Amino acid sequence: MINPKIGICVCARLNSRRLPGKILCRIGQKRALRILLEHVIISNKHYPVVLAIPKSPDDDLIIEAVEEDNIPVEIYRGEDASPLHRLYAVAKMKEWDYVVRVTADDILIDLMLLKHQINYCLKSDLDYVWMGKCPEGCAAEVIRTDTLEKVIKKVGNQPIEYISYLLKGDGIRGREYFPFEPFTHQYRLTLDYPEDLTMLRVVLANMPHDYSTLDIIHFLSRNRQLLRINALPKVSVYIVNRNYSRYLTQAIQSVLNQTFDNWELHIWDDYSDDESLKTITRLISGLNYSQQKKIKVFANNEHLGLPATCNKALQEARGRYILRLDSDDVLNPEALEIMSKNLDSAIKIHGVFADYIRIDEKGIDLGPEENTAYHPGCCMLARGCVNEIKYREGLEYGEGKEFLKRFLELYKVKKLDDVLWAYRKHDKQKTAVKK
Repeated sequence: MINPKIGICVCARLNSRRLPGKILCRIGQKRALRILLEHVIISNKHYPVVLAIPKSPDDDLIIEAVEEDNIPVEIYRGEDASPLHRLYAVAKMKEWDYVVRVTADDILIDLMLLKHQINYCLKSDLDYVWMGKCPEGCAAEVIRTDTLEKVIKKVGNQPIEYISYLLKGDGIRGREYFPFEPFTHQYRLTLDYPEDLTMLRVVLANMPHDYSTLDIIHFLSRNRQLLRINALPKVSVYIVNRNYSRYLTQAIQSVLNQTFDNWELHIWDDYSDDESLKTITRLISGLNYSQQKKIKVFANNEHLGLPATCNKALQEARGRYILRLDSDDVLNPEALEIMSKNLDSAIKIHGVFADYIRIDEKGIDLGPEENTAYHPGCCMLARGCVNEIKYREGLEYGEGKEFLKRFLELYKVKKLDDVLWAYRKHDKQKTAVKK
């Protein structure tokens, strides 16, 4: 392709779940949005920039902020719930051959690295190039517009927020760009959680006027204790419980016994009327502080059902990967370590499933399950993908299988031969009492 047309699309919105209005938050004397747009506009003589925002009236505040800060950027307004569709609409409207996707989370985009990334994409004739081995919040993605069109045809009108997973699917020539060695520090400089905002305020308060990414890297290398401000767990395990107090202790203990330590555990009680909350309290009160701080307990004010409670759990989870542990099942000690390592090493795999044994009500081994096909329990999935799918609320039975059916239609998974968990068979299960 001779002299391809390339542009930058910055996707932003106000209704972020984890940090509402984050792009208008002030970091020092500037709004986060202004910092981001200055990074992609100043010294940029090659690539036009479009700010893509939703049509929602709430996002009028973004336009007001751009005008108040006198930022010279074109604004496009499109699909409220789907950054994917806004991104594609901008690329088609501007007739770009390639579009650079910048999210509002990544306010410290490094334009020099981006230029090298674009050149790498063009010289290698790729559909998609990402950059992961650099501080999170400094990198963008380069995408061929025709490839975006293929993804749009695959998902139809389904709103899509986490675009990257779909771009790493089969049939897409994608590759990671590796920056120069001084940049290969994976510090967290993105803006997604309140802790991230604190981190950015601390870091930028210590920067000179004309700072660079390397200035930030050198500062954090000298002050590594600051990295704890916004550190996130790699794996989020969540347990949804409804009147299973007799099994809860064993399920929770199986998480505490993991050989892998970088996890958080969220326990969701769906308005139980047995001893569940007392059981949870007794167990947690007996733990040391380092264990207690990794566990959060949530209690519904009314019975919502499994799918609705799972969706609430997904909103609170912060790990890169997520695993649902039913309150009557048990993880093997090495489960999180093995599954997370498999996900880490596989670029195009977004879920890992493991074999399991059956146990009875007392925890006695009943042997392997005859049908060990993909099971909705105890599989480890990329959190972004799970948040796209979510559970279909209102289902009384089969909600896990219905969820997995939609997941497998969009994403690739891997089945492990390892037996990594135990599935408890007892007469209180919904499938056992189903009429």
